[in-house]
Amino acid sequence: MTTSVLRPDGTINAGGATFVVGANWQACTNDDSDTSWAVLAAGAQALLTLGTVSLPAGAVTKQARVRMRARSDSASSMATASLFVDGFKTAMVQAGTTTAITSYTGAYVPAVWTQAQVDGLTLQEDVTHASIATRYVELYVDLVYATVPTVVILSPTGTTALSSPTVQWTYTQGSDGGPQSRYRAKVFTAAVIAGGGFDPETSTAVYDSGEVASSATSHVVGPFNDMVNCGAYVKVAQTVNGAAQWSAWDPQTFTVDITAPEVLSVVPTAGTGNISVVVNRNTGTAAWTMVTVERSTDSGTTWTFVRGATRAAASGNTFTVVDYEAPYSTNVLYRAQAADATTSSVPVNAASQVQWTSTSAWLKNLDNPTLNLPVRFRQTPELSTSDTSTVSLVLKTDTVAESDALEALLGPPRRTGVFHVLGADMPVVVADSGSPLLVQFPPAWGIGEMWLAVLRYSKQHLDTRLVANLRRVFNVELVEIERPPDTGV
Repeated sequence: MTTSVLRPDGTINAGGATFVVGANWQACTNDDSDTSWAVLAAGAQALLTLGTVSLPAGAVTKQARVRMRARSDSASSMATASLFVDGFKTAMVQAGTTTAITSYTGAYVPAVWTQAQVDGLTLQEDVTHASIATRYVELYVDLVYATVPTVVILSPTGTTALSSPTVQWTYTQGSDGGPQSRYRAKVFTAAVIAGGGFDPETSTAVYDSGEVASSATSHVVGPFNDMVNCGAYVKVAQTVNGAAQWSAWDPQTFTVDITAPEVLSVVPTAGTGNISVVVNRNTGTAAWTMVTVERSTDSGTTWTFVRGATRAAASGNTFTVVDYEAPYSTNVLYRAQAADATTSSVPVNAASQVQWTSTSAWLKNLDNPTLNLPVRFRQTPELSTSDTSTVSLVLKTDTVAESDALEALLGPPRRTGVFHVLGADMPVVVADSGSPLLVQFPPAWGIGEMWLAVLRYSKQHLDTRLVANLRRVFNVELVEIERPPDTGV
């Protein structure tokens, strides 16, 4: 604990005191001797100035108390010494009714003072008895202040292969301080640090954690690009008087040197109603954290992200995504990129284009592709894309298993959902199971594909005599909606 003892160093009002051995208040009450004292008459009052202390940089005052050695000329006398700051009494000590010289210690009180206030402290002496004097032998003010904590960065140093390295540090509390309560970490480029007028408080950082309320002594910074020369700066704080008391910034330089992840090959495999895309990693390069896969239907002129593979989490040496939205009987080219937190490989294309084909129309469930089915129509549909009309599909099944599978695809009993109806200006609330459906027709039908939301459907038994081959017709009413966005990362 850092405590400065302030003693009387001057007189503002002597209060008519009589000085024994000493010549004044300072000589009598600031000599650590019981042979000298100031006698203050009954009912009198004296006011003294105090010596000061120069607070270290960043230090804050914490608490203060008054002490004295005194005696009464009678067992019934009462005397006090009171500390004043800016004219207001903040602490005091009161002498007991004893004729022996005795030490008295007042209670500590909070002290949140500036240097100017410390310099201006005064001490007032009072004798409250109407007729009995008091001897003031020694006077003291104990001022406790907390010095700033210190921080030393341990890492990173030198060159790191991580785009998001961890800054670690040691914390040392200041005297009469406490444990770390907050920290702030910043990273600057070497060019900013070397530029004129650099100040870690105000200069532009490439990373800034902001003030973090935590006792942690590490923080992940970044992400940063390859071959960046950086300087990490950390400051820490302890809490004194309910406020953060900050250390100075501690710096440490380091360099980011990242090996970019790499894709070795992209292998698309055509399936029934979908295309499976396998991305192979070059095992000699940096590990993946994310993979992005795109498709092109115009030989690489334009590209579209594959659902579920936009900066998708990845690890190991392969990544697979099944593209259920690849167009019907259309040559598709794929490409992939691998990445860590910031650095991406160069896009790698599949060696050849691929397509999937079928003789049936396909109905696909966005939320659960395992339910996807080829479907048969009782009659060729005539579809409208108007936002004011619904779409009706008449589907048929020949077996119980087919009927059950189609019901699972269409969804459970209706509930309220919100879809963006194609051509409408505002979202339209429709009763739906919450799973948008994609219907893709063979190219020869001249219809293409549509995204649909089920409004309602009914089913009719056509043949009740053949239990194993129970034929049914489903009348499905839908509304055409916009393509739902990819909800992945």
